[in-house]
Order: sequence, then C-alpha cells, then structure tokens
Amino acid sequence: MRYQATMTALWVFQFRSLIDSRLKGYPLGLLYFVKTASGMYEVLDGQQRITSFGRFVKVKFFVVDSGGMQQYFTGLDATLQKKILETPLTIYVCEGEEHEIKEWFKTINIASVPLNDQELLYAIYSGPFVTAAKAEFNNSSNAKMQKWKSYVKGDERRQQILKTALEWVSKGDIDGYMSVHRKDAGIEELKTYFETVIDCASGTFDGIEDEMCGLEWGRLYRSNILGVRWDEF
Repeated sequence: MRYQATMTALWVFQFRSLIDSRLKGYPLGLLYFVKTASGMYEVLDGQQRITSFGRFVKVKFFVVDSGGMQQYFTGLDATLQKKILETPLTIYVCEGEEHEIKEWFKTINIASVPLNDQELLYAIYSGPFVTAAKAEFNNSSNAKMQKWKSYVKGDERRQQILKTALEWVSKGDIDGYMSVHRKDAGIEELKTYFETVIDCASGTFDGIEDEMCGLEWGRLYRSNILGVRWDEF
C-alpha cells in the first residue's frame, strides 16, 4: 500500500510538472507513434505527456500557480486554457517492414522514459496480437493481477508481466514468437500457458511467501511437470 501511494504521488508530481511547463510556454516535445498493419496508430513514446493533458482537462488534478494557489483546469484564465487545448504537437510516425522498424528503433534516443527492450518489440511487432496481449497483461484492474504478481516480479505498466508470459510460452525466444504470432487475433496459447504455470505454482504450495515472487516458474514448470531436461532450455 505504501509503495502504491508513493508511485501515485510520483505520477501526480510528473503530471503537474508537464502541465506547469506548458503553461510557462515550453514545448511539449516530440511524440513517437507507430502505424500498425491495420492502419491504426499506437503511441510509442509520449503516453505520459498525452495522459497528463487529458487528466488535467478532465479536472483529475491541479497545478500550483506562482502565488501558491491550487488551480484546476476549469479555474484557469481563458488564455491559459487555450494554451493547453491548442498545444501544438510534433509527431514522428514510423512504419515499414519489421527489420526496418527494428533498426530504426535501435538507433533513436528517446529522452523521456527510456523504452526497455520488450517495449521496442511491441512497437516492431504491433498488430492484433500485441493489442490483445497488452489488454490482458498490462491491465492493472485485471482481477487476476494480484495473484499473478505474487509469483511474477515487475510492473505491468512497463510491460513486465507480459514479458514474463512471453518468455515462458516462447522458451526464451520472445522475438521469434512475436514475429510468428504478430497477426493472430487471439492470445489463447499465451494466456493458457501463463495461467497453467501460475496455477501449478499456487497449487503446489499451501501459502504464498515473499521469496516466491520472481522465481523461474516457467523453467521449473517445464523441468518438473513437462519433464524437459535443463540442458534443453
């Protein structure tokens, strides 16, 4: 609970800093989008900035003005409201073949929140499979998330639960697995395998200990349940 409160405070601080910067006339910065095979656009870098503006306009948080007063969007002067609503956006859209996108992402330097390797793969192999997988495994409100995080270490908002699920089902070849399944509309195999490993772990032990979080459950499942030799991983 203390960790969640700390993270919430951190996000609010970052949201306020972004809005305050814009009110002072600073540019929003370059946004990176990727065009999917279906013609839709997904945010690669800039999600936090976009979310900040949306939440501020919807009166979800306030900023503090130079006089120390709390100011929600609805209480701002019309000129400042216009500055927020008419913020110019500079968007770089990447599209092309998988190898082109992969090389492009490896060479750019994204200055805000650095993308991890897994997030880059999601951009490279964007499509219905990634969209469905992210909806299932990156959803903090998923009723199963608390159970999953008793065994899997990581932040679902940075794709880390999904990364573990992909590692388990692909036997470590995430890149290859995502390439093969890129155009799949469903994630049945991924979801079933992940939940089978979690259920096996939870069914083997009577309780949950802190030390259980982050263990190599996928490897243990393959070795002890499926009978795969360790040198075959």
